[in-house]
Amino acid sequence: MKKKCKNFAGFSMVEVVVVLVLLSLASTMFLFALSTGKDIRTTSEIRTIQGTLLNNLQNQIRAREFEDPTTGSTNFGKELDQGENSINQFDDIDDFHQYSITSIPGFESFGYSVDVKYVPLEENGFNLNPNPENQTNYKSITVTVTHKTLSSMTDIMIIGSEF
Repeated sequence: MKKKCKNFAGFSMVEVVVVLVLLSLASTMFLFALSTGKDIRTTSEIRTIQGTLLNNLQNQIRAREFEDPTTGSTNFGKELDQGENSINQFDDIDDFHQYSITSIPGFESFGYSVDVKYVPLEENGFNLNPNPENQTNYKSITVTVTHKTLSSMTDIMIIGSEF
């Protein structure tokens, strides 16, 4: 008797199904990684813009006088100076107190807010929660840049009258 050899040239149905399942899992993981990478890149770009806007506003504040150069006034806020209605007209740091914009031209999803207060220098550093009545030679300027979808970015800088 002759033995019959069965040569199967091809794949069984189970092997084909296993390969299809593995390929679909691999492509799903690839698409998930691609989506995550895109989200991280977008968040990074937004944070970079926030940091740049924060730095820009801080530089504008640093470019101003410590006290009002025309009157020597120590009063806070742009509403106390006549005719200073926009950031381009601010002549001293105090004019930035409670300055706020909800939409920055050219960067509509971003906004600013600024808080200025006098802070005393104590033996352990600056007291950032001082008595608001006390005028000192140092001002704490808190600048916050907001975004519609991400958390805010805040920085505090201390500026002294003798610098």
